[in-house]
Amino acid sequence: PILVEKARDLGERLLLGFHSTHFGLPQSVINLETGASHNHNWNGGYSILAEVGSIQLEFAYLSYITKDNRFYNTARKVFSLYESLESPFGGMFPVYIDADNGGWGRRGIHVTMGGLADSFYEYLLKLYLLTGMKDRRVLGMYNRAVDSMIGNLVLRTPDDTTAYLAEFKDGEL
Repeated sequence: PILVEKARDLGERLLLGFHSTHFGLPQSVINLETGASHNHNWNGGYSILAEVGSIQLEFAYLSYITKDNRFYNTARKVFSLYESLESPFGGMFPVYIDADNGGWGRRGIHVTMGGLADSFYEYLLKLYLLTGMKDRRVLGMYNRAVDSMIGNLVLRTPDDTTAYLAEFKDGEL
């Protein structure tokens, strides 16, 4: 019971990072004492796809052990937001998003299955499995992402002997 209460306390403090933005995207840096939060400065203050999408399992499990759905529901809103946004690549999303206006950020469109993005897509499938394969919305998002990846980012060498996974950045593959 003591560890569950400690986990609940930490979860409640982390929830403050979601409530500080217009779209409910969690901030990267949270002062657990004051609740003040902000995103990293090195990337212009934008939210990062992998960061906002890779807390779903932890918050879902926290809701399960505390019997408090606030954690799951708050974290799940991140996927709902992305599901509602129009992606320039079908089911894949740019790495950076402006947490205040929902725009894709001014750093240029960067779409990848690599660093800064991979966890988002990984957690779509994991959340589907964690929910007993009941959350068909995240499965649909995952399937659209894989289809988009295959259709847009899987390329072949000029001699057609090797396939590789590219990334889209600043208008180029």
